[in-house]
Amino acid sequence: MARFLVFRMEGTEARARLFEDLAPETCKLIWSHLPASGPCGHVLLAGTACALELNPKAVAPAENQTGLIHPGDVMFMHYPERWRLGFPEAESRITWAYDRFCQPRVPGRMSPEFPNVFAEFVGDASAFFAACKETFYGGRKPIRIEGAEG
Repeated sequence: MARFLVFRMEGTEARARLFEDLAPETCKLIWSHLPASGPCGHVLLAGTACALELNPKAVAPAENQTGLIHPGDVMFMHYPERWRLGFPEAESRITWAYDRFCQPRVPGRMSPEFPNVFAEFVGDASAFFAACKETFYGGRKPIRIEGAEG
């Protein structure tokens, strides 16, 4: 039975199917941190992407990594403490591409990033993606991510 992430923000909802066959350890890690909520922010260095920070101790091995991100890809990224210029704290986050102009970059390094792609949005996520796009000019918005089976 497939498992999904359910994203809820500003009256919108979108579902992403987990890639448990391609990124099993990342999927287990994310599932163990659900539900997750907090401010959803635009990832300025990555282009058309938003993110939700997780517990910075959440770490997954490299799996299903790519720098060729497609709209609707859901990614996991972790940065160790003191690894990025200007960012002394560790950080873990779920990031998703809401449009075609997403190219992850490591903050403080500006080098290409190769995140774990562990899920993809299914169905019509256009209203959710429009809400994500608004974070570029309007700032952070509350988001909640839950797990669902079926």
